[in-house]
Amino acid sequence: MLAWTLLLGPTGNGRKGTGTAAVSRFLEWSDPYYWNERKTNSLSTGEGLIFAVRDGLSAGDIESEGHKITPGVEDKRLFVLSSEFAGVMSKTGGGTLGTVLRDAWDGKKTLKILTKESETATGSHIAVLGHVTPEEFGAKLKLSDMDGGTYNRFLPLYVYRSKAVPFPERNKEWEKKSKELGDKLKASLDRAKNVEEITLNSHAKKFWIERLYGELTDVDEGAAKILQSFTNRRAPYALRVAALYALMNGRSQINKKDLESAKALIDYAYASAEFVTKDFSPLGARGSRARTWDQDKSALTDLLTDAGEAGVTRTEVIKFLGSGRRSKDEIDVLLEDVGAQERRVRVPPATKHRQMIYLPKQESK
Repeated sequence: MLAWTLLLGPTGNGRKGTGTAAVSRFLEWSDPYYWNERKTNSLSTGEGLIFAVRDGLSAGDIESEGHKITPGVEDKRLFVLSSEFAGVMSKTGGGTLGTVLRDAWDGKKTLKILTKESETATGSHIAVLGHVTPEEFGAKLKLSDMDGGTYNRFLPLYVYRSKAVPFPERNKEWEKKSKELGDKLKASLDRAKNVEEITLNSHAKKFWIERLYGELTDVDEGAAKILQSFTNRRAPYALRVAALYALMNGRSQINKKDLESAKALIDYAYASAEFVTKDFSPLGARGSRARTWDQDKSALTDLLTDAGEAGVTRTEVIKFLGSGRRSKDEIDVLLEDVGAQERRVRVPPATKHRQMIYLPKQESK
């Protein structure tokens, strides 16, 4: 039962790492082996992810002459904790990582890439928690990833420090309560291992059919396209979260209260996505005058081509794209994508140098 979370918040004040560290105590108490041995901070390629939960070789493979013998992994669970998720986003576009992530979230029995050296993983259970700032997320977001459904498999949760505590202290009572919660989580995990199927009881099923399903699948036509794409898995996520609540309480049936609690979390995730995407939109911003990311690239290329070697200032670029439409990080990525460069020049009668952005001449082949 997979629920992947993406914590979005400002650097320093977001306290993404602080919050994760506090919760990690419960996981370490409830399953020390999983937390210490089946956790990784690395997420670079699809092949690498599969290798971490690989099956290993069959007897026939081992006996074959010259074959590299790779032992398999017995525990197919893996927790990926990526505190620099922007780096992961750079690798999900043209490589294999995005495809394997989507297959893993979908619960496919076998994970495999059709390459000569690729391993195979069956029965894996991969969980992912990412940390990223809204600015980094917007700058790294690729059209293909959002359309392909990589990021709507994550629950986006905006986090922020609620108050400043110069010297936070954890007293004995906190330690005692934390240990109690860890023990309860361990008991819930032990019970959940024996559950083969999770169903909805009659009240929950009625509530889901008559109310929740319609609310969670309804598309807000007035919302930005990126927000629609980012949150269009609300319905399956509500069921997953509700199932986790049921298992945490030692039940194999989802009740109405589980669904209501899950809906509250999904609503917060939607509000978080709406908040963090309001200033960027690679799939097209609100309004009839908005341009897509590719259209901005094309228009920026034309602007710099017309400017020639003289180039334009960053202020001119911002005004051209539309003040406030793109963040600084997004503009940096756009300039990199079109191949722009910068140089310091002095334009008379001004005495100070200015940074000018230009497109270098393409050498003829």
